[in-house]
Amino acid sequence: MKKLICLGLALVGAMFVWTGCSREEKHTHDFGDWKILEKASCTEDGSRERKCDCGEVQTEVIAATGHEMTAGVCLTCGHINEMELLEYASMQLMDLKKLPDGTYAVSLHGRLPEGVTVLAIPGEFEGKKITAIAENGFAKCETLVALSLGEGITTISSRAFVECKALQAIALPESLTTIQDTAFIFCTALKELHIPANVTSIGTSILRYNELEKLTVDEKNTIYHSQSGCLIETAKKLMIAGASNFEIPDDGSVVAIAEGAMYGIRVLTEIRIPESVVTIGEQAFWGGHTVRDVYLHKGIQTIGEDAFGGSGLVEYQTVHFDGTLDELKQLGEFYQWYAGSKTQLMIHTTDANFHAACDLKFTNEFDPPPTCTEGGKHIYACFCGKTEKISVGPRGHDYENGACIHCGEEEKQ
Repeated sequence: MKKLICLGLALVGAMFVWTGCSREEKHTHDFGDWKILEKASCTEDGSRERKCDCGEVQTEVIAATGHEMTAGVCLTCGHINEMELLEYASMQLMDLKKLPDGTYAVSLHGRLPEGVTVLAIPGEFEGKKITAIAENGFAKCETLVALSLGEGITTISSRAFVECKALQAIALPESLTTIQDTAFIFCTALKELHIPANVTSIGTSILRYNELEKLTVDEKNTIYHSQSGCLIETAKKLMIAGASNFEIPDDGSVVAIAEGAMYGIRVLTEIRIPESVVTIGEQAFWGGHTVRDVYLHKGIQTIGEDAFGGSGLVEYQTVHFDGTLDELKQLGEFYQWYAGSKTQLMIHTTDANFHAACDLKFTNEFDPPPTCTEGGKHIYACFCGKTEKISVGPRGHDYENGACIHCGEEEKQ
């Protein structure tokens, strides 16, 4: 019985304790207004707090506001983004032309102001998407030294930078897909050019009269690659351009030289065509002003018009051919692929060594010399040593004091 009484008393006590706890009221925080501890700036977070009467404190991070940029300058803190500022300043000098797809092509308006040598063209300006550098867009901009093209630009049009003779550096965007014909001709100060990964179309003669020291292609590009200073369309094994110190690969990666590939190259003294190359396009090496020797092989199938020649700085150029003269003639008349050249052409084959077209010039020599009554032979000579005698008539008497001063014959009255 005692055990039962004790158990009942314990149960009653437990019930009393549980009922008492249920009467406690739960506290709800009543936080006051937020108080700024540290104000957020354009680049750094801030913080704030608020308190409850019970002493509880709540803290919160205020995110950095970010710059409010206009024309390359933050209106809040004055921070300057040099590239954006340069882009804004550059665009004040530009014209925009709307394209059929609703985007815009950019070109320089007039001439660069004095002292302006660096430009940056963005891919978008004031809500207008810029996708192209216009044809002749910067033609003859002779004081431009450096240029940056922004992401979003996809096309460099024909002759876009023709005769930008002071241009030393140009940064091309990853968005670029197309470089059209003769885009960089006469950019004689340009020393390096890097072709981005997404370029899928490159026109002819993009680097006429260049003096590039380094020409490279992004290794991720699936259409083009560079090797030994040559720009090569990989699948076609076609060399389409090259730096001034190029060397055509002899590993079979090049089988053809494109039209105008090295047009106007100025620093070479010789051109060697490896055995893998079977086609040389029109004007491929035309205007090689310092070239003295060209080495060809009998496996070549086609040489385009004006492929070589066009030099006026050397007296003659020599073609070295490892086959016979008849085999060389199968490639066409020499002056089809040396047309327009002011330089004389020497031909060396396995069975011949001669001057292709002698430039006979007037001399003061005769053999025999003409007399007063009989004709003679006037000698014309070429620098290669070849001579030719041209018939001339008698020179006639030259009377003085009644007698010919040459033969003494008396003048008839």
